[in-house]
Amino acid sequence: MSQSSKMRTLKPNTILDRESLVRFFHDHNINQVHLSKIWRLMIKDPHLGFDDIPGLPKAAASLLSENFCTLTSVLKETSDSKDGRTTKLLIELQDKQMIEAVIIRHSDTRSGGHTVLCVSSQVGCKMGCTFCATGTMGLLSQLTAGEILEQLLHAKIHLEKQQNNETQGTVNKKLERTEINFKKKKCLKGKIRNIVFMGMGEPLDNYDAVSEAIEGMHDRCRFNIAWNHITVSTVGVIPKIRTLATQFPHVNLALSLHAPNQEIRCKIVPSAKAYPMDKLMHALKYYIVCTNNKVFIEYICIGNVNVSEECAHELSKMMIHYLNEVEVDTGKKPQITTKEGLDE
Repeated sequence: MSQSSKMRTLKPNTILDRESLVRFFHDHNINQVHLSKIWRLMIKDPHLGFDDIPGLPKAAASLLSENFCTLTSVLKETSDSKDGRTTKLLIELQDKQMIEAVIIRHSDTRSGGHTVLCVSSQVGCKMGCTFCATGTMGLLSQLTAGEILEQLLHAKIHLEKQQNNETQGTVNKKLERTEINFKKKKCLKGKIRNIVFMGMGEPLDNYDAVSEAIEGMHDRCRFNIAWNHITVSTVGVIPKIRTLATQFPHVNLALSLHAPNQEIRCKIVPSAKAYPMDKLMHALKYYIVCTNNKVFIEYICIGNVNVSEECAHELSKMMIHYLNEVEVDTGKKPQITTKEGLDE
């Protein structure tokens, strides 16, 4: 099955899909002055209908109601980590396929804490990385730009409900709040500030939809997220890395490297055969020169595969050779996964 056959047509479509909505307005002679009102009001309150949009003609509202809605997907389930800092959203698409998004809450920043959303760009993935559960699924279908943006809206709705519940709980139990609980609540609150394309799928393998979604995230009428608060993670689709650098010079790039040389990388990242390490490093250099941005290097430690002292030295030499300057943020001591554990 070709990649083009993985694309899907939604009926009704979501208003978050700008290209489809603008085309519909043009084809039906609806004044585009109403676009910003529709996005602003229906994103703020997803329960609103087109009949609730001030100044929108009834005939246009009727046509739009037959072909568009705010959300084409359904949030089926949420699950929180024990410490409350992450929430996984299980989302059912219009065709019943399932994707995941993850809300990640940070409290250790100078800003007093911020919230990140990790979004999916595909159902499944064809890259086949041996350490990735999604990679074992193969590519089932491409997400539309609207479906990517719907993950952000689902997260927004979930956080608002959570905050309303916490506010009510605070009022009811005001005297019971401790300083520890206050600090914890501080990190749990707040709207989505950052987006990372690190969920299901390879974002640069669905570039058109991802690029349109990035535009929608930044659009002031929709989600108004700063360019430099958006990060795209890739296993290394070289042509699209260059395109991303040109089209979105202020968007961040993360590379799933996971190996210090081509031989090891080919064993755990099959797509490395199509995108060799030396050409990949030159693409990163191009990105850095073109954007003046840093690149985030992602490296999963896999026992008996890529964590030897020799691997560390080789990785260091490669980074310095190609990228000249490398800042290392190790955070906590890494958890090393054994190759046997991956096979299981």
